[in-house]
Amino acid sequence: MKIIIPTSSGESLKTKIFKFVEDENLKTWVIRIDSKSEKYLTHKPNQWYDLALIEFIVLPNQLEAKIAWWDNNEPTDEVKGYYIGRFVEILLVHFKDNFKNFSVNK
Repeated sequence: MKIIIPTSSGESLKTKIFKFVEDENLKTWVIRIDSKSEKYLTHKPNQWYDLALIEFIVLPNQLEAKIAWWDNNEPTDEVKGYYIGRFVEILLVHFKDNFKNFSVNK
């Protein structure tokens, strides 16, 4: 599952999202870093922590936010849906001025 966000500056939007989390404006999300120093988001509450990750891919004229996971621990479709849904909420509430539309792909 992934969210495709058409935007003139995907890198800028990605930076804003991580800064928002770092500044603790999103108290239910936390940044996780892998062995290659790549940053991801995961949901912070114990029942959801590290069950899935939001990975960001910057492409020309868009930012993709897709579901990722650690090692061979692929999350269930329900967990993927929950993470995508909660992240859509973040986009609509906190970052709506950074894009005109987006799509969610299964």
